[in-house]
Amino acid sequence: MSISEPVTRPYSGPEHQAFQFGQGAGGALLIHGFPGTPAEVRAIGQALSHNGWHARGPLLPGFGPDIMNLARTRGQDWLGAVRQEWEALRARHARHVLVGYSMGGALALHLAHEAPPHRLVLIAPFWRLPGLLPRLVPLLRLVLPEMRPFKKADFDAPEFRAGLHRLMPEADLDDPQVQAYIREEMILPVDVIHEVFRLGSQAYRLAGSISVPTLVIQGREDPMVRPHLTRKLAQRLGSEWVSYHELSGGHELIHAHAEQSPQVSDLILEYLQGLT
Repeated sequence: MSISEPVTRPYSGPEHQAFQFGQGAGGALLIHGFPGTPAEVRAIGQALSHNGWHARGPLLPGFGPDIMNLARTRGQDWLGAVRQEWEALRARHARHVLVGYSMGGALALHLAHEAPPHRLVLIAPFWRLPGLLPRLVPLLRLVLPEMRPFKKADFDAPEFRAGLHRLMPEADLDDPQVQAYIREEMILPVDVIHEVFRLGSQAYRLAGSISVPTLVIQGREDPMVRPHLTRKLAQRLGSEWVSYHELSGGHELIHAHAEQSPQVSDLILEYLQGLT
């Protein structure tokens, strides 16, 4: 087996493509995270479509099968793509909601500031990482333009293997050549990390201007988007109608394999009840 076969076809499954479900009177735009795909919010989209909503989940530029070109994209590219989707959805539907997951939550806050939805849903919304890394990134861009996030990865760890399998379902993760490729050749440009951090910090500043009813859902054991930071964001929101829920679970609590996924969908459907 050639090493290039499994590792050059990331996110090859149809679940990673953009989706649109349902023909309901109300419209919902669902925005995935970093470096994810619409697969992350697909289950929520399906639940919404089964309950009278038209749900759309776009694929951000430079993500999914195009992940190798991620370094060529910037925050304005991602924001421009979801802005176009949001404008089209608002023109088509009298009632419209925004659902943002992780970095998609930051993008949703930008859109909500520009053109408010009737309801806003934020799931593990990213606006900053804990610790010193956000402050170091501007310096790292000068001295370390690229990072190898999997250089010291433990290929025996079940969660890590599950994540890689979703990224590269055809890869033999026990093959030493494949492991070497993942460790050395899968590179994350620091400029891209800087763009994500900048989007998040801007979203936090904009949060005070968001006055629409907002549902916030957070995993208690999330190591990426920490609960105390999400609580801080929820408190900053300018809306008088903020419903905050913490569930047992990590960052992937809405992924199809997560046991919390149905509970998240139920919370969203309950929150949107009567809107369409």
